[in-house]
Amino acid sequence: MTLAGKIATFVAIVVAVALAKPACSKLMRTLGVGLLLATVFANPSAACGTERWSVKVLSDPASAQLSLAPRRTTVAAFNATPRHQVGPGTPRIAGLETTLWDVRATVCLLKHERDEDLHVVVADSPAGCQKQGGRFVGPTAIAESPSASCAAPSRFRTALRTARKAVEQWQPGDQVHIRAAGFQDFDHGQTGHARNGQELHPILWVLP
Repeated sequence: MTLAGKIATFVAIVVAVALAKPACSKLMRTLGVGLLLATVFANPSAACGTERWSVKVLSDPASAQLSLAPRRTTVAAFNATPRHQVGPGTPRIAGLETTLWDVRATVCLLKHERDEDLHVVVADSPAGCQKQGGRFVGPTAIAESPSASCAAPSRFRTALRTARKAVEQWQPGDQVHIRAAGFQDFDHGQTGHARNGQELHPILWVLP
């Protein structure tokens, strides 16, 4: 349930309890508190993202421009391309975000994000996953696997769901082969981000 849904549920419960007749108010309060705890506090941080979200999950109209002919690259090469300046409403960027990138890499880190993404840090080799001064030696890049539940309008929803199941089985040190759209993010403290802020987002296919 999204944050807005949880707030609406909370308000509905408060109103129901307040309007309950004295004879049944105790029962209403008991039920209300139980339901409140089950809905409002269950997985409180889970919510789909917002900034350029339609671009991230390929549900924007321009997602039709994504070429399905994969283009081979490396994490190092992906780091070396020019940065694009973007804001929350920037539309899909031709080139970077209309290309299906084919990458073989080593998994350095996996973690679940608040926006339901599975955040994966990758490098070209295990050496790039070593840490120095608390940071990956690199070069590294971020590959993201969004939840299909946050990509309802996307025509790639089935592919996203299948890829997510595969990514959930990964462990640090695994050698992986993925195909993903490119995405230009802005720096906001992401772990393992590329020097240019570009990501492999979303992961569409996981290959043997």
